[in-house]
Amino acid sequence: MLHANTRRRALLCGAALTLLLGGDALAQTANTSVEEVVVTARKREERLVDVPVAATVMDTRRVDQYASTDITSIGQQMVGVSLVRQGQGGSGAALSIRGVGNLAGDYGTEQPVAIVVDGMSLTRGHAVDIGLFDLDSVQVLKGPQALFFGKNSPAGVVAISTTNPGHEFGGYVRAGHEFKTDTNFAEGAVSVPLAPTLAVRIAGRYSKMSGGYAYNDSRAMPDPFPGENTFILPGAAYTEGPGTKYGIARGTVAWTPPEAFDAT
Repeated sequence: MLHANTRRRALLCGAALTLLLGGDALAQTANTSVEEVVVTARKREERLVDVPVAATVMDTRRVDQYASTDITSIGQQMVGVSLVRQGQGGSGAALSIRGVGNLAGDYGTEQPVAIVVDGMSLTRGHAVDIGLFDLDSVQVLKGPQALFFGKNSPAGVVAISTTNPGHEFGGYVRAGHEFKTDTNFAEGAVSVPLAPTLAVRIAGRYSKMSGGYAYNDSRAMPDPFPGENTFILPGAAYTEGPGTKYGIARGTVAWTPPEAFDAT
């Protein structure tokens, strides 16, 4: 009987040792490095974990993955961010972060969400018409952000950093086709160094939608009040829409002299 208890204890100790060693091995296997995200919206480079405000970052890979070609698409990918275009000759957009925004339709109304492109602040709603392409990153900082961006950003800031010219000649060209809306697009950019401290970058994008995602099959019909008028009501002007087409371009000149000064 004593011999059986000794065997059981030995088996239990062996099983515990195996679990312990296996747990350490699993822990070492699962210990993977986390990619470091650098934020530059606060006028300097710093890690995202060190930024003392709530921030969300979209890098170039994520922008391209979801085909984000305008600012309104940012609000569809970030929690608590709403960037909606408005028509009817009003302010152009309704921008809000964490529910703080301005819904007024007055054209002269400034938005509490500031859109900053390469350090230039835009507070009018029509800034949503700016195209997103050839980007370095998109950073959303929850407000208020009066310290770095002024008092016109109580709700927050959408900071867009475009790709600056490099010190080497290079660029890219790409094209694609979207089958649902029958859309063709082409995009490209090139950087040209003119001097050791001076470089330019030219980028452009063109897109044409031959089809659309809205369908209108209404047909022409005779006047329902023939006694008053004698004309035929026209049908739909198109069967598929919206059939949008746009072309955008950007030119950037970067001057970086040896002194502690740079201009873009």
